[in-house]
Amino acid sequence: MEFLLVLLVAIAWFTFVGLGIMWFVFKFIKRNRPANKYGRNSLIALLVLILALVGFDASGASERAAELQELKAAKEELTSKNKNLEYEIASLSAKYEESLIKVEEASAEILENENAAKELEEQKTAFAKEKEELTAKITSLEEQVANAESVTVALESEVEDLKSQAKAQSVSVAAAAASSSAGSSNSSSSSGETASAAASPVSYKNCSAVRAAGAAPIYKGDPGYGSHLDRDGDGIGCE
Repeated sequence: MEFLLVLLVAIAWFTFVGLGIMWFVFKFIKRNRPANKYGRNSLIALLVLILALVGFDASGASERAAELQELKAAKEELTSKNKNLEYEIASLSAKYEESLIKVEEASAEILENENAAKELEEQKTAFAKEKEELTAKITSLEEQVANAESVTVALESEVEDLKSQAKAQSVSVAAAAASSSAGSSNSSSSSGETASAAASPVSYKNCSAVRAAGAAPIYKGDPGYGSHLDRDGDGIGCE
């Protein structure tokens, strides 16, 4: 619609100008030259030329109007593209800023992970050192236990030897006490009976006799042991 309006205005303007020029030319020719055949032909040729020029200018105006319309359309298209580009640039800028923030967060997280890894490595080294120390302590304790077991075995052997010696001494003392008791009670008996009594097995009437003989406690299997001396039956009498 705008294009047609411009075209009509251009045609009207050029027509008005052309008619004005034709009117002035006609007046000039009519006043200075007599009317004849050649004058009329010249006038007609001049009018045709003016109309041709006016038509040419009108067609040029229409072309210029079309070009102007195309330029306006191109301008609008470029404006639209420019707006789209500005929007895309703004969107890309926002995404770029978000990417920078994410990169900073990732860098901070990586730094934290590296610090955590260093701490874990330090803890691992400390645990390994503690493990070595504990292993050394365990080895030392095992050696001490082995030494203690050896000492215990030696002490048990010594205790067994002492028990054997004590039993032997108890038997000797008991035999001596029995012999002395038999000799004092049977002083009128013959020497053969005394020898027979001394050769008889050792026996104790009660625990008092065992203690008097120095044989307490008396164990099962020892000379003079009897069930009447071991009331709880644990194999040890006169405890």
